[in-house]
Amino acid sequence: MPHLEPDPLCPREREILRWVALGKTNLEIVERLNLRAKTVENYVNAVVDKLELKTRTQCTAPLD
Repeated sequence: MPHLEPDPLCPREREILRWVALGKTNLEIVERLNLRAKTVENYVNAVVDKLELKTRTQCTAPLD
């Protein structure tokens, strides 16, 4: 059986990642999820850090 890495993202971070991957801006995510701008910014930064990406743009690349 292959060893599966635990998902480093919490459910909200996965949701934010999905919206970013769809090309939504932070403001669009704020409006859709009824969150504060700083909260969305923090989630995006956490996703970028946890996935060891350099930029938000890399979130739009297909996930393996």
